[in-house]
Amino acid sequence: MNSIRRALVVDDDDDLLSLCKVTLRRCTPWQVVVASSAEAAIAAACAEPPDVILLDVMMPDGGGLALLSRLKQNKATAGVPVVLMTAAVTEAAELLTHGAAGLIPKPFDPTALPERIVQILRGTA
Repeated sequence: MNSIRRALVVDDDDDLLSLCKVTLRRCTPWQVVVASSAEAAIAAACAEPPDVILLDVMMPDGGGLALLSRLKQNKATAGVPVVLMTAAVTEAAELLTHGAAGLIPKPFDPTALPERIVQILRGTA
């Protein structure tokens, strides 16, 4: 987990944002930033690019995939790995064709979240 210093969590569900923030802060040394909208996510990611972005697929304003596309087209964020979070696991293979590093199905075990992120980034998930 040493290569991750800063994580950005993007979800329109405040409860899930809080859960991720608390879990990642308690279980890792990472700085955790949260955003509840696409615009807030872009602003946060561009201001100080994170080492990983956790992104909910089912977001308003075009959804998480539209935000993923915007992140990949932006010079400041194009190289940041994005891990999708979704309850739509039946669409997992299709979702990964959009350039995401991996997928975490919802609901997930909060205590396993940090290790799952690391496994995805290492390619061992």
